Amino acid sequence: MGSLSPEKAGVGSAVNDTTRELGGTLGVALVGSLFASAYSNRLDSALSAYPVPAAAKAAALDSVGAAVEVARQAGEQVGPQTGQAVKAAIDSAFMSGFHAGSWFAAGLVLVGAVVAARFLPDRAPASSSATDEPVFDLTPA
Repeated sequence: MGSLSPEKAGVGSAVNDTTRELGGTLGVALVGSLFASAYSNRLDSALSAYPVPAAAKAAALDSVGAAVEVARQAGEQVGPQTGQAVKAAIDSAFMSGFHAGSWFAAGLVLVGAVVAARFLPDRAPASSSATDEPVFDLTPA
């Protein structure tokens, strides 16, 4: 906003708000997709070592809450050690997705900061100030 003249401050504010909302929406979509992909890939390979039915495995891959329920049922039906092992696999898969999403977001922030520092001016050009010349000539004729 500091690079805009006072006449363009309203437009600059609107563009700023729009880009912030668009960036937030796209950021949630991208980071969420990356998280979900890393989580499900890691959990899929981890659950292959345990006697988890296909329907329960599919539910666990779609939702962390469902995965915790699968671990609870595995503990009741197969044994507490299996339930704890499945829960540990879920926790590990969740953190794997969380780390992937966090590193991706950090990389985007770094790229954005470099682009902003390189290409965005920090002040309005001196010739675009509203006080340089009057808009109307108010001298009597």
